[in-house]
Amino acid sequence: MQTPDKNEKDLLQVLIEAQIISQAQAQLAQSDSENMSMTIDEVLLARGWLDAPTLRKHAPWLFAKKESAADSAEVNSAMRKSGPLQITDTQGSSDDYGTNLARYRALMRDILD
Repeated sequence: MQTPDKNEKDLLQVLIEAQIISQAQAQLAQSDSENMSMTIDEVLLARGWLDAPTLRKHAPWLFAKKESAADSAEVNSAMRKSGPLQITDTQGSSDDYGTNLARYRALMRDILD
């Protein structure tokens, strides 16, 4: 079984080799991950440097354990009539993991931008 550090290094290396992110973006993602207690994939998604389908394509090992949760975890912009999740959509609370994850990512995107 791969360790989280190895998974993160593998992820960054794969994305750099596929020219999805630059070396500088990888370093910034690592720094953000350490400073904000987020995983590398959460940082990359929050910054908008890649989307969930691209992440799934290039790093399927991240989804191997979370396959059932991953289906409900993403709030697809195409399914939302209002478009991408905005910071104003973060009012109240929800027991739905996918909604909470989308809200969390929207908040992190706003913080990181």
